[in-house]
Parts: sequence; C-alpha cells; structure tokens
Amino acid sequence: MWRRSALLRHLTLSARNALVDKPHQFRSVTHCTTGGGGGGDDDVTMQRLRRHLLELRQRQRRMRGIASSSSSASSADPCVFKSDVLSRTRVVTSESECREVSDRLLRERRPIAVDMEGVQLDRLGMVQVRTAGGQIYLFRTGRNPALLGPEGGLGEVLADGGITKVMHGASGDCIAIYKEGVKMWGLYDTAIAHRVPHT
Repeated sequence: MWRRSALLRHLTLSARNALVDKPHQFRSVTHCTTGGGGGGDDDVTMQRLRRHLLELRQRQRRMRGIASSSSSASSADPCVFKSDVLSRTRVVTSESECREVSDRLLRERRPIAVDMEGVQLDRLGMVQVRTAGGQIYLFRTGRNPALLGPEGGLGEVLADGGITKVMHGASGDCIAIYKEGVKMWGLYDTAIAHRVPHT
C-alpha cells in the first residue's frame, strides 16, 4: 500500500520525467496501479496523479507548438540551415580577392569573429572570419601565405586595433599568427572574459 509521502515523491519524479520527455517512464507512471490493500484515498490520489501528469504533458506539447511556430523554417530544417550558411560562406585563396575583402573590413571597422586552424602545424592553415552582417570568409593561408602580407591585406585587418576581433581561447592562435609576422591588436577573448568575476 502506498503512503502519501511515497506518492508525493513519485509525483515529483514523474512530473520531472514528463517534462524532460521520457515517454516510456511517463506511460509506466500513468498506467501504474496502487496494488495491495484497500483503494479509497489511494485510488483518488492515483487519479489525481494521472490527471496532473497528463496536464503537464499537454502543456509541454503546447509550448513546443509555440516555439516551433515562432522559429523560422531555416532553424527548423537542418538542410535549409546548412544551405543558408554555405550561401554566406566564401573561400578566399587569391591575393586580389583577399585585398578586396580586407579593404571592405578596414572601411567598415565593425567587430568580427575570428578563428584559426592548423595552429599546431608548421604553417597556419586557415583564418576564419565572420562579419557582423553574417558573411563568412575562409582565408586559405596555408595554401597562399601571401594573404597575410601587403598583397592580401589580411594581416592589416588582424593588426588593426580599431577592429575588435572576438575569439575564444586565442593564445595559441595569437602565437601562430605572430610566427607569420602579424601582431594582433583589438582582441576580445571570451575565454578570459568568462573568468573575470562579475562586480
């Protein structure tokens, strides 16, 4: 026979399981019986338990419906999202193309997100840049190191203190780009910012 305290604990755990979407546990709870001795209060409590869990489940479905209707089609469909990202991505390999992009970034002087690949190799393989407008540039510096020089102008962008470069855990990237002759300025490292206590 179930005691009220046990039923209360069971109700709490069952509600939590229902909210985190564990349908097999939800079904096992809503179809369980008191077993053993007399019905009475235990039967009433179990009916309330089932009703409460069903209400939680319906509320959860309603909230999912609101969230899905408010989100765009690109966020709902991974294929559409991937297509959108690829349409905004440009691979840069030539100095003339890099100079064009670098001049635009120097004119706009807006914050950019930066990440680098191949920092543990002998040569920096790629510099990835995302602009405030959502455009993504992949500079293939491993294939063409001149992109970082005066011909490409990417080094000027990274060394310009007036353009904020948002990075995460950038110490390795800064060392790698320094070996290529570029000293970064205007860096905002989110890993360091996370460690700073809020005052």
